[in-house]
Amino acid sequence: MLDWLGREGDELRMAFGRVFDRRQRPFGNRPSRVGGVSDGNEGVQWNAAYDPRNGRRWIGVNLEGLKYASWPIARLISRELRDPTLPQFIGDATDPARAEILWKRDYWQVASRPPILEGNISPTPILLQRLTEQAWREALEQARDCLEQTKSGWKRAKQEVTLARSGQRVLGDVSPHLTLIYPDDGTLPWEDFFIEAKQMMQPYYDWVAERSA
Repeated sequence: MLDWLGREGDELRMAFGRVFDRRQRPFGNRPSRVGGVSDGNEGVQWNAAYDPRNGRRWIGVNLEGLKYASWPIARLISRELRDPTLPQFIGDATDPARAEILWKRDYWQVASRPPILEGNISPTPILLQRLTEQAWREALEQARDCLEQTKSGWKRAKQEVTLARSGQRVLGDVSPHLTLIYPDDGTLPWEDFFIEAKQMMQPYYDWVAERSA
């Protein structure tokens, strides 16, 4: 598990287990270099990752565009479009100045998700403290367009996208993917960083859980 990350991967896994007390599901691969673990929860997740190319480390509050129990990400998008609460919540919460929000467009080839040039949904990634109501709505509308509502519920939408590695234009299934990211400033051991990040991001984890429930 994460063997290409060497000692950093081992320390990441051990610290994640101690601080979050969760099961671990690895992600990433040697060609992409980036690797990490998530708790694998079917809904909002904690995850942690490391990029050995630049030493970047981060904790994420993560909600993928997967069906789970009737598409929790669709519930969050629909509720926030009707009644946006995140910008005000950010203003009321203790604001972690380094934290970002990122909406991504995942392109699916069977079970894999190859990178695409249209991966980031604008205007994200953006610092939480700079997220305006207008920017939030703009991102939400694009995220909603990555899903299609049918008589029986939601499903992935079809969009034309550009494969990052080949430049080929393809038509295929896409889904939205929300992550709130707390990066390390590079000064703390893994476990201390995870303790700090969990304290700072727990309110946002709870917000995502509530809005997607």
